[in-house]
Amino acid sequence: MMTLLEQLLEKASQLPSEEQEALARRWLQELEDELIWEEKFTATSEEAWGKMAARVERAIENGESEPLEALLAFEENEGL
Repeated sequence: MMTLLEQLLEKASQLPSEEQEALARRWLQELEDELIWEEKFTATSEEAWGKMAARVERAIENGESEPLEALLAFEENEGL
């Protein structure tokens, strides 16, 4: 049985070279971004998470935030 990664690579190998290169660049960039985020999250202390949470709570209390539904509706209407 093929792994999911093997299936992905087999399908990608059927694409023209230009498309393979474009996909590879995009996948590598996404993987690099994921690794950076993982490193940042891992390196963030409990104290720092607490400070960020307090800051968000203050922003909500002060009306400096928007409901997620409003942001999602904006994205839908703007075609994002």
